[in-house]
Amino acid sequence: MATPIPAFVSQYQPSSTDTLQVTGGTLQTLVSTRWYYLVSNRTSSSSGQSLLKAVKDLLDASLAGTAWTVTLSASSYKVQISHDNGNSRTVTWGAALQAALGFSSSTSVVATATTVTASYLSPYWWSPGMPVSLTGPVPFDPSTQFGCPTSAGAAQRAPDMTAAYVSNGIQYDAEYLFNGVQPYYKIRFQSGFTNEDLETFWSNGPRKGRRMLMWRNRSNATGSNAPSEGSASPYNYVEYNPQPDLRANMPAQLTSSYSLINWDVRFLLWVTENGETPLSD
Repeated sequence: MATPIPAFVSQYQPSSTDTLQVTGGTLQTLVSTRWYYLVSNRTSSSSGQSLLKAVKDLLDASLAGTAWTVTLSASSYKVQISHDNGNSRTVTWGAALQAALGFSSSTSVVATATTVTASYLSPYWWSPGMPVSLTGPVPFDPSTQFGCPTSAGAAQRAPDMTAAYVSNGIQYDAEYLFNGVQPYYKIRFQSGFTNEDLETFWSNGPRKGRRMLMWRNRSNATGSNAPSEGSASPYNYVEYNPQPDLRANMPAQLTSSYSLINWDVRFLLWVTENGETPLSD
């Protein structure tokens, strides 16, 4: 069995231009009182809902009698849409939603029995294209564990050598290192590879302090508008917050000072308040 390749999915904050309309249908607007992940297991109308599920619901609502399918491609990991209507249908996207889903045009013509794939990856998705190289701050197995326990608090010792301690619970930290990521377009923006670079993902997510899901195996995030979280621990994903250094700095440096081809990527993360528990459906 091949070692799984992970993917990171950023939190998405909607705006007033997160709209869509199917030709002949009504204008629909993404609810802005909650936030989304590009793809998660959550189907309910609350923060953390899968954006793909929310888009499917908006498409269905725009034109009654037509059911839409919205998923990530199992091969390209780009957004795909299709419908069951007997006639061709055109979707008009608002600017923000168009960009979030990776479509290059403000309109998508979807013919009968045809699947339309977005031109680009979503800027809220990034995968190193390789398995995890190393974990920290103390090495752990990422296939079964989700981080290393730490405890915020303080310790003091008096002149007579008595000691006092304050403990503020247990927190979990996680570091993921991907050693020798290539090619260069996976790190910095390069024409012809829109949204495939770490710089774009970092700028839209961790730089803004937005939480993320790390799907342990990126294949598990495909094929459904709200893929399963798994039935038991270890779950298919872990929810993380960016540490201050990840928020402040793009997490990539050269593997060797003599080559621009290979890059080491290091994600410094805090496990969220949910711990290992996945989002409820």
